[in-house]
Amino acid sequence: MSSRNDRAINGPSWTEVTIGALLSVGIGILLAGAWLTLKPVEKVRSLPDEPKLGLVYYIEGALNGSIGRAWERKTQLFETGVPVGLVEQELNEAARQLSSDAQKAKGKDAKDGTITPGQLNFRISDGELQVPLPWL
Repeated sequence: MSSRNDRAINGPSWTEVTIGALLSVGIGILLAGAWLTLKPVEKVRSLPDEPKLGLVYYIEGALNGSIGRAWERKTQLFETGVPVGLVEQELNEAARQLSSDAQKAKGKDAKDGTITPGQLNFRISDGELQVPLPWL
């Protein structure tokens, strides 16, 4: 009996089924990632009472320079072994300062056409830390 007739009688092998399933899962992951990446995002200060269906809302973390400057002192305390608590203003100020320091250090070495991420923005909501990385 030829292999063609054998396949018609018995169906595909387990190897073929496994490869087909893995390819389907991989294609599904790629399509889901593309769909989530291309969804429109609206920047708001707080969630609206009636959110629009299919729209993703982005709420920025709080920025306050006077509160945020305490992160340098808390960094020193943390290095000595003292437990510290941070608020989102301190995290955002630290990210802003470290980002500007890195840009100054990079200086004219930056190549044209490179994609650089935006500044990290920390937000604490309901006891959960949210860290979006905007791409600009």
